[in-house]
Amino acid sequence: PSPLHMNQEFSSGYLIGELLNKFELQEDFDQFSQSRVASAKLNNFSRMEPTLQLLKVQFDQNVARNIMTEQHGAATKLIYQLYVALEKKKKAGLTGVAMDAMRPSAHAKLRSVGTEMYREKILEKQKQNEIMAKIQAAIVQIPKPMPQHTVKAIEEQKMLRKKKEAEVKIMKFEKMMRKETIIPTKLTESGTVFLSMIQGRDVATPTITELLSTYSDDEYIRKVQKRLEEDTFAREQREKRRRKMLREQLIAHEAQEEAYREEQLINRLMRQSQQERRIAVQLLHVKHEKEVMWQDRIFREKQFEERRLKEFQEALDREAALAKQEKIEFEEQAHKEKQLHAKLAAQRAEERYKKHFAICWEVVDQIIDLVTKIGEYRTLTNNLIPIKIMRDWKELFLKGKPIYEQAELDPLPADPTPDQIIEFEKMDILDEKDYDEYKIMIEEWYPPEEIRANKPPPSNIILGHVVHRLMGLFYPPEPEPPPPVSSPFPIKGCILGKLFSGKTTCLKFLEEACNIHVLSIDTLIAEAIQAYHEKEMSSETSLLQVSKLDIPSMDQIAFSIRAQLGGGAETLLKKGKSIPDELLVGIMVEAISRLPPEKGWILDGFPMTLNQAKLLEKALGGRDPDEEEVNAKVLKKHNLVIDPAAPKEPAVHPPGLDFVILLDVSDSIVLDRIAFGRCKFNICIHVIKREKADSVRGQMQHRLVRFLETWPDLKTWYANQQNILIKVNAEMEENLMCQRVKQIIMEQLVKIENERTPRGKAQKSLSPSPEDVLPPAPIEPPPIKPGSNEWVPEFLVPYWETVEKTYVNNIKATLRCLRAEQHVIIYYLSDIRNHFKEYLKRPDHKQEFVTQWQADYNSVADDLWDDDETKEELHQRVTDLRDRLWDICENRRNEAEQERCAIMNDGWLPDRMVLLMDHIFSLMQNELDRFQDTKRLLHDYYRGMEGKIPTDSSTEFIRIPLIELVEKEQLLEAGKTSDIYNLFLKGVSPPVPEATPIPLSPEELKKLEMKHKMKQEYFAALDHEVEAAKSRLELLKVKALAFMEDLHSKAEVTYRNMEKWLGERFLIEMSSVEKLTEVARNHIETSTRMQYELVLEGTEFYINGDIKVFPDAVPPPRPPSVETPTVDTLTISQLSTLHKQFLKVAPKGLMLSKTFTDIFFDLVTLNLGSNSLPDAWTHLSIYDLQSLASLLTVDVDTVDWRRFLLAAAQPWPLPSVKELLETLQRFRAVDEGRTGFVTEEEYNQAGLWFGSGSVIIPDSPIEPLPFNRQEHLLKFFFTLFADPEKDPPQLNYVDMLLYFASHPESIDGVYRALSVATETNIQREKDKFPNIPRPEEEEGGEEGEEEEDEKEKEDEAHSFASEGEISLDTLLRVFNYETNKAADNHRFTNHLVPKDNYENFIKVYKDLGSEDLQPIKVSLLLKHPFIQELVNSCQVYKLHVSIPFHGVWRLVIIRKYRML
Repeated sequence: PSPLHMNQEFSSGYLIGELLNKFELQEDFDQFSQSRVASAKLNNFSRMEPTLQLLKVQFDQNVARNIMTEQHGAATKLIYQLYVALEKKKKAGLTGVAMDAMRPSAHAKLRSVGTEMYREKILEKQKQNEIMAKIQAAIVQIPKPMPQHTVKAIEEQKMLRKKKEAEVKIMKFEKMMRKETIIPTKLTESGTVFLSMIQGRDVATPTITELLSTYSDDEYIRKVQKRLEEDTFAREQREKRRRKMLREQLIAHEAQEEAYREEQLINRLMRQSQQERRIAVQLLHVKHEKEVMWQDRIFREKQFEERRLKEFQEALDREAALAKQEKIEFEEQAHKEKQLHAKLAAQRAEERYKKHFAICWEVVDQIIDLVTKIGEYRTLTNNLIPIKIMRDWKELFLKGKPIYEQAELDPLPADPTPDQIIEFEKMDILDEKDYDEYKIMIEEWYPPEEIRANKPPPSNIILGHVVHRLMGLFYPPEPEPPPPVSSPFPIKGCILGKLFSGKTTCLKFLEEACNIHVLSIDTLIAEAIQAYHEKEMSSETSLLQVSKLDIPSMDQIAFSIRAQLGGGAETLLKKGKSIPDELLVGIMVEAISRLPPEKGWILDGFPMTLNQAKLLEKALGGRDPDEEEVNAKVLKKHNLVIDPAAPKEPAVHPPGLDFVILLDVSDSIVLDRIAFGRCKFNICIHVIKREKADSVRGQMQHRLVRFLETWPDLKTWYANQQNILIKVNAEMEENLMCQRVKQIIMEQLVKIENERTPRGKAQKSLSPSPEDVLPPAPIEPPPIKPGSNEWVPEFLVPYWETVEKTYVNNIKATLRCLRAEQHVIIYYLSDIRNHFKEYLKRPDHKQEFVTQWQADYNSVADDLWDDDETKEELHQRVTDLRDRLWDICENRRNEAEQERCAIMNDGWLPDRMVLLMDHIFSLMQNELDRFQDTKRLLHDYYRGMEGKIPTDSSTEFIRIPLIELVEKEQLLEAGKTSDIYNLFLKGVSPPVPEATPIPLSPEELKKLEMKHKMKQEYFAALDHEVEAAKSRLELLKVKALAFMEDLHSKAEVTYRNMEKWLGERFLIEMSSVEKLTEVARNHIETSTRMQYELVLEGTEFYINGDIKVFPDAVPPPRPPSVETPTVDTLTISQLSTLHKQFLKVAPKGLMLSKTFTDIFFDLVTLNLGSNSLPDAWTHLSIYDLQSLASLLTVDVDTVDWRRFLLAAAQPWPLPSVKELLETLQRFRAVDEGRTGFVTEEEYNQAGLWFGSGSVIIPDSPIEPLPFNRQEHLLKFFFTLFADPEKDPPQLNYVDMLLYFASHPESIDGVYRALSVATETNIQREKDKFPNIPRPEEEEGGEEGEEEEDEKEKEDEAHSFASEGEISLDTLLRVFNYETNKAADNHRFTNHLVPKDNYENFIKVYKDLGSEDLQPIKVSLLLKHPFIQELVNSCQVYKLHVSIPFHGVWRLVIIRKYRML
C-alpha cells in the first residue's frame, strides 16, 4: 500500500491495538473502536499508552497527535519501534503477564485505576450524586474555627483559580469555534493530556479561502461535508471536556471536604482528652512510619526491578553481540564459498573453452586439409574435380579423417604406424561407401535413361525366406527377456535439480496434494541399514536380483532383501568407500516393489548419473540400453537378401519413467539460498540442525560441481533418447513453482490414461491380417522326419556365409582398384600437361644474337648515323637477325611437335583402358559367381526339402577371361559382352522337371502337389535371380563403355590442349620477334643509340629499364631547407639561441624578473639582438619588457623562462585533455622502468599529440624542400624540457605535460594540470567559474569562438571522465613545485622547511577526513574553500597568447586589458 493509505489506516490506533492484542499485551482490546472520530481515537491511544511505555516505545501526546492527523512517517516510525520492541520480547521469551509483573507497582496501580475509570464511565453521573449525598450526611456540624491560611489551603485555592481560568478559556474556545476561526496553537498547562491532540487536528482545518480555491463542485461539497463533520466532532469534544471538568471539580471538592473533615475530627478528638491526643499522635506516627516503610519497600522493589532489567538488557546485548558475530562469520564463510565457486566456475569455463577450442581447431584443421586437397586437385584437373572424388572427400571430412596427408602402405610393415592405421581406416570407410552405392545402384552406379527400364528387380522374397530360415535353424535366436515384474503404477517419475533448488519442498507439496509416494535415496539407504540392524526377516519375494550384487558374506538366508542391501551398503560405508550404482538402484527398486500399485511414485534427486539412469531403466523396463546398441551394431552386416518377415521399423519400448522434471536454477541463486536462507521457500539454515547445515556447506561445492559434470549426459539421455524431460524455472515463488509442478503431473496423468485406454482397443480393432502386411509367404513343407534334414542348415549356412563374404570382399577390392585408377589417371594427365608446358619453356639462344646485334649497333660511330648507306646496312642486319630468330622458333616448334607425338604414342592410354575393362570384368565375374552360388543354394535346399540327397554339380562355374593388351577399337566392341551373356545363359538353364507319376492314393496326390508347388517356388526364385543378374551385367556394360569414353575424351582434350599451347607459343614468339624488329628499325631511322637493354626471353620482348648500356649524368644535389623569418614570430634557431642563454643563467628554469628583463633589454639594444629576435621585437622599450616579465611572474619576483619559450614558440596545436592523457599513456608505455624519464629515442617513439606534418616535395631537383616547422618544434621541445646534466639527456615527461596543460583560462589550466597529474579527466563545473572576457577573444571574432566551442564539445564527448583520487605529493607537485625549483636565484632556499610549504595542504587533507594523509577523491578536494581559492587565484597554468611577441601593436591591447 501507499504511504498515504498506510497513514490513514493507522490514524485511528485500532490496528496498533490489534497488533498488541495478538502478542497478549492489550487485555482491554474489546474496548477499542474502529471509528475515525476524535473520541474513538482518543480512547484507543489512551488505552495503548501504558502498553507502549511498558515496551519502552517512545510515545507521548505529540506522537499521538501526529498519527491522528495522518502526518507523513509518524505511523511508520511508531510501527518500526514497536517491531523492534516485540522482536526483543520474542527473543527474551517474555509473555504479556510476565512483562506486566515486571512493571512497577505504582504504574500498575495507575493503569488499573485508569481502566476502572473508563469502564465505569457510563455510571459516572449516578455515582456522583450518591457521593454528594454521602458527603452531606457525613459532615459534622462543628463551629467554624478562625480561618487559618495554611499552605494546603493556599494550594487548593490556586488549583481552584486555575480551574476557573481553564473554564474561561474553554468558553472562549467554544465561541471561536462558533465563529469558524482557527483555534490557537497552544493551551495552558492545566488542560488535559489529549487536548493538544484535538487542537492539532483542529489547526489543520482548512480556512474559507482554501475551501473556495477548489476545482470542481464535488470537491467543494466534500469540503463542506468535512467541515460539518468537524463541527459535530468539535461540539462533542466540548461536551466531553465540560463533563470532564465537572468531574475533576467534583473530585477536587470531595478531596477538600475529606481533608476538612479529617482536620475537624482531629481537632474534636484533641479537645476531648489528652490521652486521646497522645493516642492520636501515636496513631499518626505509626501511620507515618507505615507510609515510610511502604515508600521504602516501593523504592527497594524499584531498585530490584531496575537491576533485573539491567541484567536482562545485558543478557540481551550479549546475545545480540554473539548473534551479530555469528552472522558476520557466516557472511564471511558465504563470501569465501562464493569466491571458491567463482574460481571453480572459471576453471570449468576455461576447460570448456579449451575443449571447444580444440574441437574448433580440429574442425578448422580438417577444413584446411580439405581446402588444400581441393586446391591441389583443381590444379591437377584444371578446376574440373570429379564428383565421385568430392563425395569421397566429404565422407572422410565428416568422419574426421585427414585427406591431404597420405601414408605409404607399400610395403606394409609388420607393426604399422599410426598414420598407416589411419590410412587403413580411410580405406575401409571409402570401401564401405562405394559398396553401399553399388549395392543399391545410386550416385555413380545409377542406371542411365536408356537402361533404366531394366533396373534390377527388388529383393528376392523367396531367397530371403530360405536364407533366414536356414539361419534361424543354424543360429537359434535367444529368447526375449520376460517383461519386468512391477506393478502398473499410475505414474512414475523423478525430480532432479541442484542443491537447494526446491526438490524437497515440491515433493512435500505433491505428496499431500496428489497422494503420491516420494522416494528419497538417502532415506531408503538409512531404512535399509536400519532393517539390517533390526535383522528384518525375509518374505516370499525373490532373491535373484540380490545374488548379483556385491554383498558381504553373512547369514542372509533369513534376512529380507532390504536388510541384505542395507548390510552391503553399511559395509562399504564403514570402509570409506562409496556405494556402487548397482546397489543404489537395487535399494531403489526394492523400495518401489513394496509400494501399493494404486498410487504413483516420484524419486527425489535420483538418478544422479547416466549409469544410474541406465541401470534404473534396465530394472524398470526389463531391457539393457547398452546391450541393444551393441546388438544393433553386431546385426548390421552385409546381407545380400532381406528377410520378408522382418518388421520395417524396430519395436519402440516405452521408457521406465513417465517424466523427468528438472528444477532449473542458477548457481548464484543456490549460493544465496545457502548463505542467507531460503526466504521464498521458507527454508532457512537455522531451521536445520547445526551439524547438518555445516555438512551442507562443506559439501556444497562438491555437489554443485558433481551435478554440473553429470547433468549434460543425463540431459542427453532423458531429452533426446527418451524424450521425457520437462524443465521448470525454480527461481519463481514457492507456491507458483509447486502449482506448476502439480500441473505438469496432472497433464502426465491425463496423457498416460489416454495412451493406455485406446491402445488395447486399437490393437484389437486395427490389428491387420497377415495377408495385408506381407506378400504371400512361400509354402512351408510338411515336417520332415527327424534326421532327414538336419544336415541341410549345417552344410548350406556356412556355404552361404562364405558366398556373402567372398562377394562383398571382391566387390570392395574391385571398387578400390577403380578408385585408385581414377587418381592415377588424374595425376598422369596433369604430369604430361605440366611436362609439356615446361618443355615449351625450355631455354634458347635468341638473347645471345639480340645482345650481339645491339652491341654492334651501338658501336657505330657518331658521324655515320645519318649516312644512308649505313642505315641500309643496319636495316639488312635487322633483317638477318629476324630470319635467324624465326628459324630458331621453327626448330623449337618442330621439336615440341615431336615431343607431343611421343607422349601420345607411349601406350599409356590403351593400357589404362585394358585395366579399366579388367576391373569391370571382375565385377561381372562377381555377379556371375553370386548367381551361380545362389542357384546352387536353392537347388540343394529344395532337394533337401524333398528328402533327396543333393547331387554334386559336375559343371564348373563360368569364368570370364581378362583382356590382353589390344587396340582401342577392339575394346569398344560389344562382342565381348555378348560372349559373356552367352556363357551366362548356359549356366542359367533350369533343370528339366521330372515326370509326375500317376497318383495311387490321396496322400500321394497331396505329396505330389506339394512337390509341384516347391518346384514352382524354385523356378520363380531362379527366374528372379536371372533377371537381377542380367540387369546388373547390362549396367556394368554401359558403365564400362562410359568409363572408356570418359578416359578417351580426357586424353583427347589433353592432347588438343598440348597442340593449342604449341601453336599459341609459336605465334607469340614470332610476334615478339616482329616487335623487336620494329623497335630496331625505329632507332635506325631516328639515328639514336639504344641506351637500355633489349630482352627477348621466350615469348616476351621488353626493354629492360633497370639495365643501361651506358651511364647517365649525375644530377646536382638539392639545397637544404631554410626557415623564412617573419615580423613577429621567433624562428627555431632564435628559440634555440634564447634557450642556450637562459640555460646558462638559470639551469633550473626560474630566474629573477630583473635578470629576465636585463637579458632581453641587452638583446634588444645591442647589435647581438638583431639576429636573436624578430624585427618587431627590436623596438620594445624597458617598460614593455617589464610588463612582459610581470605577466610571466611565477612567485613574488621570479620568472619561468621555459613557460615564456613555450608561449613564444607558438603557433603550435593546443592539446585537449584527452590528447594530453593519451600522450601520457604512450610515454608510460615506452618507459618500461617506470622512472618517469625518457630518452630522445623513446621521446620520438612516443610522440606528441601532433606529428611532423607532410611536406610537398617540389618537382625541380634544384629547388630546396619547404621548411617543416612542426618537425623542428618536436626536437626543440625535447631540448627545452630535457635535463642536460644527464648523459644522455633525459626528459621528465610528466613535468613537460604539466607545462603543456596551460590554457588561456587559468582555471581551465589548473584543471588540465590536475587531470595530467592524476591521469584522469577532471572536468570543470562551468557555472561555478564564469569565464572572464579577454581582449583577444573580442578581436578574434565569432569564427574563433565557434571553433573553440566545437573543440571543447568534441573533447567532452570523447573524454573518459572518471572519479579519480589525488595524493598529497601529487597535489604539491601541481601547486607548489615551483618553489622547490627556485634554487638558482632564491636566497632563502636553504632555510625553507617542508612544513612552510605543506602546512596548508596538510590541514586541507585532515579537514577532509584523511588523518593519515591518504589519497582522497578529487571532487571532494575541490569543494574545500582553500583549494577553491587556490584554483581561482593560481596563474601558473595560464597560457599567455597576448604577449608582445606577436607584434608591437599588441602592446596597446595589453595595456588596456591591464587597466580594465
